[in-house]
Amino acid sequence: MLTRQDLLDNVDEKLRSAQILYDAASYDSSFYLCGYAVELALKARIVKHLKWKGFPENKGENAAFRAVAKHDLDYLLRFTGIEAQIKPALGTEWTTILEWNVELRYKHGHTTASKAKRMLEHSHVIIQVLKG
Repeated sequence: MLTRQDLLDNVDEKLRSAQILYDAASYDSSFYLCGYAVELALKARIVKHLKWKGFPENKGENAAFRAVAKHDLDYLLRFTGIEAQIKPALGTEWTTILEWNVELRYKHGHTTASKAKRMLEHSHVIIQVLKG
């Protein structure tokens, strides 16, 4: 089981790595890691909202896990308790975040420097709210 702090530490590491990759002009990887960081932040927020001890790492740890064992960021947001706060106030940022999906890990050449920069900036904004 991953504690909320484990998840948040992983979020910070993914964002640091995304920045390093962006600075090295590896825009696809930077973009991907930003989305992955948001996914982890969403799961950390779910742990907090549902008052779980941690986020299950496998199906045997928690039956409720199946409901949130997803990579769909918009779906995960529903379980955070702050969907109504994020979507109206941070609609532009959230729309950028929704450009991510887990399948991007297999693609190359899909991200420009400006798109990666926007993803980095908007990920930081969304993650700060999720950490609250």
